[in-house]
Amino acid sequence: MAYQNGIVADPKICRELGIVEEAEYFGIQFVGSKNEILWVNNRNRLSKQLSSSPPYHLYFRVKFFIPPEDILLEGTRHQFYINVVRQLKEGVWDAEMNLQTQAHLIALMAYVQFGKYNQNTTPCKYACFWPDSRGEIPPDAIGLAANFHRGLDGFTVQHVQYELLRLAATEVPSYGMHFYEVKDIFERRLTFGVGPEGLVLCNTNYTIDDK
Repeated sequence: MAYQNGIVADPKICRELGIVEEAEYFGIQFVGSKNEILWVNNRNRLSKQLSSSPPYHLYFRVKFFIPPEDILLEGTRHQFYINVVRQLKEGVWDAEMNLQTQAHLIALMAYVQFGKYNQNTTPCKYACFWPDSRGEIPPDAIGLAANFHRGLDGFTVQHVQYELLRLAATEVPSYGMHFYEVKDIFERRLTFGVGPEGLVLCNTNYTIDDK
């Protein structure tokens, strides 16, 4: 019953996570009838928005990305980290990102998940942070990531998570974007991006065409 009305869902989850003071950055997503990802509208009953039969699958996500230095709570920062890593691993924010930035992000993710650099075991794990959409991870990316990874020894996990957020926010052009497929008046498929810098029109590979 607690989740029949969308308006109680976010605060309830945020209270469990200890981030209720920054609940406004988060939302809940679900898969619509056309297999599209939709946001729960907190003004309407959740039961009226879900078109499928139970069990329902709901996803707690960052809805509004802000600069990491503006985040007050460690729990909020951790949720941002989880969401940013998901976007990076799925390749959603790949467009216009250079190889050095990609490798640096891989090193940071690898340090958080696997710890300090080990030349015998670590490099082979970098591929799990390289999206399938890019094909096989190139040797240059592995070499660059290894160099970055070596330099992280001694840092705390919390510091490295923050560094990933800082790097993504400053060096990833699509940081914070949510993308939606739309059609123009000629029925051509386009991708529409909504993010911290406003609205953008993208081509099919998420490269920004117009702001």
